[in-house]
Amino acid sequence: VAAENVVATIPVGSDISVQGTTCGASLAVGDSCQITFTAPAPEGPTDIAIAGSNTNTVLVAVTVNPLQFTVTPSVGANGSISPATAQVVNAGSSLTFEATPNTGFAVNQWRLDGDLVQTGGTSYQLNNIQANHAVQVTFGQTTLSPLTQNLALSVNAPGADPALIGNARIIRIENTGVMPASNVQVGTSGFPAGTSITSNACTGTLNVGDACDITVTPGGSASPDVAANACTTAPGTEPVPTTVSVTADNAPSTNINVLILGYGCIYQGGFLFAVDDSTPNTTSIGGKVAALSDQSTGVRWGPLEMVGGISETSTAAPDACNGSGDGQCNTSRTIAAGLVPPVAAQLCEDSSDGGFTDWYLPAICEAGRFVGLGTDAGCGVTNPNLYTTLHVNSLGGFANDSYWSSTEFSANPQLSVWSQNFSGGTQLAIDKTLAVRGRCARAFTP
Repeated sequence: VAAENVVATIPVGSDISVQGTTCGASLAVGDSCQITFTAPAPEGPTDIAIAGSNTNTVLVAVTVNPLQFTVTPSVGANGSISPATAQVVNAGSSLTFEATPNTGFAVNQWRLDGDLVQTGGTSYQLNNIQANHAVQVTFGQTTLSPLTQNLALSVNAPGADPALIGNARIIRIENTGVMPASNVQVGTSGFPAGTSITSNACTGTLNVGDACDITVTPGGSASPDVAANACTTAPGTEPVPTTVSVTADNAPSTNINVLILGYGCIYQGGFLFAVDDSTPNTTSIGGKVAALSDQSTGVRWGPLEMVGGISETSTAAPDACNGSGDGQCNTSRTIAAGLVPPVAAQLCEDSSDGGFTDWYLPAICEAGRFVGLGTDAGCGVTNPNLYTTLHVNSLGGFANDSYWSSTEFSANPQLSVWSQNFSGGTQLAIDKTLAVRGRCARAFTP
């Protein structure tokens, strides 16, 4: 007679369970079937009853040694993993690991036996385990790198002389880290009136290698000094920059110092008197500054000798300068001439004011322009200069006195040099050996 419904009955208290059976509903005479047992841990021998609905009961001593594997976790720097110790699990089971990054860091990669299996995420689940494994989690940090740490803009001052356009400029941020920056945000310490961020793409997620732009558009007010006065306040003061902060949940913040500058502001070692707002918009303005004080209250220009190539009519060529407007070139030629000292230009050549060593004696059209008095040096009416841009507006701290230029007088270059009078604006050619004031200037680029 066939045995019907053969099953195994597990005794109370045992953790053994039936994993599978081939016995079915009917087992013919002479046939056999197989019952497979499993357990979460080794157990046995345990007596298990085997019987059919029409058979006697047989007690079988069962010992179960389940197939087990070891999963070993490891963790990189700047975080932790849980569980943190090796886990012994049965074949076919699952295991979940949780990673906790340190402040300012995030999960970078999950690796299984050295192979990348997951990017990011604070948990990783290993399913249907059929072998020994090694699970590793690493942590990373994004690096928000600004193209420039300092950004200087011109005020928008159409009424200034010369007018200042105040072009918008861009703070560019690149993710140079090893993982995406999350929850990127931008904040500021406060701009002067009229200046604002008019476009901001640095929000949300910034992927590795990507960049985002923050556009700053200047207004008509210059950055304030420590006393909260605009740096264009007479005689000109040193501005305090606005701090633009870019942050992310998994990166240290990066700060960019932003200055809004007008004529007279102290910048790059001196009083700003000329602005080049045509530089690339991801960089600062260029321009020129006057030294913060006179290099001399009375020094001769030099001996009665002609340098040549530095008069108001000379033009830039291999052996000459744009004598009316390029004081840097004029100064270089004067120094190279080896004149017997004292020489006014040498004071600028030797100056290291503000930590800068590229000071020069201004050309006549950098010193001033024709205002209807004296002799017209041909400077026109739009050139930025020390007299009309600074002194007329009570900026720069100049004396009401005459100052040397580096430009020889073309009608008598051996004896005479152009001077700029700061009392009434007169431009005159005077004797090189007179004792006259000297104020240096320098040009700067981004």
